[in-house]
Amino acid sequence: MRSLNPDRNLWPLFGVLFLDGVGAGILMPVLPFVAIEYHVSPLAVTALVAIFSGFSAIGGMFLGWLADRLPRRLVLMGALTTMAASYVGMCLVPGYWPILAMRALSGLAAGNTAVVQSIIANAATDERRPSLLGKAGAATAAGILAGPIFVGLSALNPWAISTTKLAFYIATLFAALALGLAVFDLVQRRAEGSETRGDRLRRPSVQFQIRTRESREALAVILVYFLGTVAFAAPLSISALWSYDVLGWGAAKTGALIALATASLAATQLLLFPFLVGKLGAARTFAIGPLMIATGLFLCPASHLEIFFWIGHAIAASGFGILAASAPTLISSFVPEHSRGSWLGASEAGRSIGQCVGPLAAGWAFQAVSHDFSYFQAGGIALVALAAAVLQPIIIKRGTFLTSKCGVDTP
Repeated sequence: MRSLNPDRNLWPLFGVLFLDGVGAGILMPVLPFVAIEYHVSPLAVTALVAIFSGFSAIGGMFLGWLADRLPRRLVLMGALTTMAASYVGMCLVPGYWPILAMRALSGLAAGNTAVVQSIIANAATDERRPSLLGKAGAATAAGILAGPIFVGLSALNPWAISTTKLAFYIATLFAALALGLAVFDLVQRRAEGSETRGDRLRRPSVQFQIRTRESREALAVILVYFLGTVAFAAPLSISALWSYDVLGWGAAKTGALIALATASLAATQLLLFPFLVGKLGAARTFAIGPLMIATGLFLCPASHLEIFFWIGHAIAASGFGILAASAPTLISSFVPEHSRGSWLGASEAGRSIGQCVGPLAAGWAFQAVSHDFSYFQAGGIALVALAAAVLQPIIIKRGTFLTSKCGVDTP
């Protein structure tokens, strides 16, 4: 495979991820106002978040599978077109139920992250892949961090447009810019004649195999990634309630806390993750992720002191940043190039499902047991993820031995 200069040739893809993140970051703060504008219940607002995550899992699997059979950049363009169309629908069709339907459509299109990851993984050398996938994660996080800034600026609008409607218009603009970058990237690749094999070839016969050692390693990584996501998503969903009840915080400090967590995640993926992989290797770095998540979550409610709450969330976010960058790096090294899209799509699906399960578990613990227990429960889940990451090589080795005894061929 012809190797690309990653820093020069992949910047449009990083731009796509950043603009995608901006769109998501714009909508997150305004979704609660849908309840006010359309007179629906708080449960209906949570459905807008849950349906996006649920359909993101489906979209990640489908688009990853499709990217192994069609030119990946064309699949990416199709997903971004769908995303832009969903935002246009939110702008033009009033009412709660049309917005809910468009959120489901945008969730399907959000699976484009797996497509971008597969393009980057196939274009990079083994040495450069961790750094580039870390940059990809940092680009998305930076976009999510920048999104609310545009929401704040929209409050200064001189037009008689509601904040939610204007946020939909701005998200549409960024989705169109992301699509434009994807088109530019495709044209540039073809003009330079530097398309990767994964873009040039169609592979209709690719199958999602799980019987090889490499595939079992990828499944183990996805399991750890899912558990780590459940643990990290849990406190973020109840941090506003916990800080209000225990520390007396308002919306401003809660927003600053989320900004700190997102910035910590982005900085870790951009700077710390490549350094750790270079010093410790990808597998050991992968295990550091859930360890940091657990440490941060146990620290958050410590003594009910504000300083520990800030530091705990920053540590947990940094740990998730390491986990989120390590998962695609390891999966890309385990599975063959022609099936990376499917496996990275499965990884993103596991993350999306974890983002649904985590808040539900935290909400139950917060209401049924105690405020602090929601953090301790999430920390316990992170420790389970840590154990799975540490024991993964032993389990895989044992599984290979057993399957070889049973007559199943493993490479």
